[in-house]
Amino acid sequence: MNRANLNASLFLFFVLSVFSEPLQSAPNLIGGDYASGLQFRSAVRIKDPSGVCTASKIGEYTFITAAHCIVNRNTGEISGYYQKNEVVLIENHSGYKVDAKIVKAIAHPTYIKALQKRVSNSENTHGIAFEAFDVGIIQIETKTEAVLIGTISDTEVKNELVYIGGYGRTAL
Repeated sequence: MNRANLNASLFLFFVLSVFSEPLQSAPNLIGGDYASGLQFRSAVRIKDPSGVCTASKIGEYTFITAAHCIVNRNTGEISGYYQKNEVVLIENHSGYKVDAKIVKAIAHPTYIKALQKRVSNSENTHGIAFEAFDVGIIQIETKTEAVLIGTISDTEVKNELVYIGGYGRTAL
């Protein structure tokens, strides 16, 4: 598999691997349905002091997430919460929780470049994901046995129904 196909596969895996969970305070999803946590068992919620993001486990110590979750939007650098030895909370649909120590976090170079360009030009940084790959990788030192490693098919997906999910907002 060449590098372009690998990047596309990782992105597709991320999109296909996350799930939604009902929130008590937000009863409605926008254009979607609640999913069972058993449908997407490699998905987790990652919490840091700035908020919550969805990630999918792709290796024993590796998770794929959105770059906007790990990058400081004001500087274009990896957020202080994702620097080496910082700790984030990882939890899954079944209630499993673990404080995970960060080894390394990287964001796709096109995302960093587009964000830094907007910051240097004093432009609004919202919407970067539409012009760059909003993909990040987090490597942790902590084991997460209760979270399964996701898999991806080697076959191309064409004209098939694809399910997308995440721990996103349920209201505007």
